[in-house]
Amino acid sequence: MRYKEARNYKKSLVKVTLTQAHRRRVQQIIEKGPHGMWHLAKCACNRDGAYECDITPSLKQTDGPFAETVDEKALAFQAAFS
Repeated sequence: MRYKEARNYKKSLVKVTLTQAHRRRVQQIIEKGPHGMWHLAKCACNRDGAYECDITPSLKQTDGPFAETVDEKALAFQAAFS
């Protein structure tokens, strides 16, 4: 029973840690400006289903609230580069 609890705790801890690290990396890339955002878009395109898995965090739009859905995020990227 203790093994099972330890295994589940480890799995949960690893998942949370990897998610936080990825979100930190994405934030650092976005802060670099348009060049960093193009790099992020290129990486996302190379991963099948990346947007559907909610890998890209919510994006702050220049003219309004956060972009939450896949379509809103795509429009936010488009607006940033136009």
